[in-house]
Amino acid sequence: MAPLKEIGEGLTDFINPYDPFAWAEKIEYYSINKFELSNKEKIIKEKWENTYLASMLSANQ
Repeated sequence: MAPLKEIGEGLTDFINPYDPFAWAEKIEYYSINKFELSNKEKIIKEKWENTYLASMLSANQ
C-alpha cells in the first residue's frame, strides 16, 4: 500500500485489505455519517491529481 499512501495521502482511509470487519465498519460509518462522506468527497475533488494523466500531458509537450 506504500504507493497509494504516497499518492493519496490524506485522501483515503487505509484499511487492511484482509480485514472484512474493518471494511464493514468503514462502510457502515460512511453510510450513517453522510456529512463525513460529503466532506471526504469534497477533499478528494479538491486535492486529487490524476498523476498518470498529468505525466502523459507533460510528456507530449
